[in-house]
Amino acid sequence: MRSDKGREYLSHSFKFFLAFHGILHQISCAYTPQQNEVVERKNKHLVETTRTNLIHGDVPQRFWGDDVLSACYLINHMPFSVLDDKISHSILF
Repeated sequence: MRSDKGREYLSHSFKFFLAFHGILHQISCAYTPQQNEVVERKNKHLVETTRTNLIHGDVPQRFWGDDVLSACYLINHMPFSVLDDKISHSILF
């Protein structure tokens, strides 16, 4: 996992969680979104898909969290003809 030096990713409990599950955490320089280019695009895609679902489905804002999970599911199950079969989709969560 790669992130900037955001405080939400630097807590001891979060570091313990990552270590416990064998997840390597790399920290990039703050205020350099170009270093997190893929993550930034994925996050933007997820947020835009969620907003689209909420607006077009006329769903109340209180279901934001549930719709993020739904959007993630939809994104992860969309076929991508541009990519090789080995990396046909990437898992967000």
